[in-house]
Amino acid sequence: MIRDGARTLVEAYIARATALEEQGKPWDGFLGFGSRPADDPCHTRMVDDLVILLREGADSLAPGEARDILADLLEAPAAHSRCPAIYWTLIAAQGAGLTLVPRLTREEAEGLLRELETLYPKRTRLPVQALLVSALKKAAK
Repeated sequence: MIRDGARTLVEAYIARATALEEQGKPWDGFLGFGSRPADDPCHTRMVDDLVILLREGADSLAPGEARDILADLLEAPAAHSRCPAIYWTLIAAQGAGLTLVPRLTREEAEGLLRELETLYPKRTRLPVQALLVSALKKAAK
């Protein structure tokens, strides 16, 4: 299942990023010396790998799997709000879900739209979430 692959990818990323944060020192990156945990390429790599996984696996999704993956992507950032690098990377990863929107039923799109609007009110919504709202609205018609 593609969802299992996406979960494994995200969980491995979170483990790596959390370890980097725990190993980091408060002065890392101060005045441009050294690097901060947020500068590690694991953040970008996870999003890139997720995009590839979802794009290549979109045709082999089980019924309802696209909805479940999108729901996972919408819910993931909330659990990591204390670590900005992880939080913002998980927000960016929501854009990978755009490739799944055409695979949704009308009812699934409507449900995800309601969930997204609840989790991310319009006043706090970022461009990636605005793109998802737009795509979900089209899919719900």
